[in-house]
Amino acid sequence: MHSLIAYLIITAVSLIYACPPEFVEVGDGECMISYPEKLMYCEAHFLCESEGIKRGLNLFMVGRHANKLAKYFSHLSPIHTGIHSLSDIRRISPDGWQVNDAQNPSYLMDSSEIRWAPAQPNSDCEQVVEFNNGAFSDETQNDRKRFVVCEQLKDYPKLPVGLFKFKAAPLVNNYLTCDESAGCFHRWSAVSVVSCALK
Repeated sequence: MHSLIAYLIITAVSLIYACPPEFVEVGDGECMISYPEKLMYCEAHFLCESEGIKRGLNLFMVGRHANKLAKYFSHLSPIHTGIHSLSDIRRISPDGWQVNDAQNPSYLMDSSEIRWAPAQPNSDCEQVVEFNNGAFSDETQNDRKRFVVCEQLKDYPKLPVGLFKFKAAPLVNNYLTCDESAGCFHRWSAVSVVSCALK
């Protein structure tokens, strides 16, 4: 009887944390999938989004759990991550890096979570972070193609996000300080600004 209960508990736990086919379970119930082609930064974001829609999952470019790349995806190099400073310049600081993880929209990474390569980060501009040869470095959002690893969003966060409740970090400037990075944008056509806002 005790072995039956133990078996049922193990089965229930494995069902809760089971990853979809083709995904790698990287610990703590986190699931990731890599893609064999190299893409530019915005293409990588769109790949995770479109693959997620195709599979009925919510996927995003690996961010907060990027430290698991060394153990599970070291055969791929370099790899894009969703770690960036596109809306808040870090001024060469190893702390305060933003992630594109929808479960933790206001989360900022510190130096204990990112294994920086020697002399990294080293730029005053808005940067994205790449994983290369076991360490992380800040890079401009350039046309360089890198491998892509997407992470599965388990559950949408239950956060009170409303028009007057969301408090984003204050922008230092309405413009990017350096012209190497541009961000990734969807483009819609609309008759007026109001109809565009309603899309």
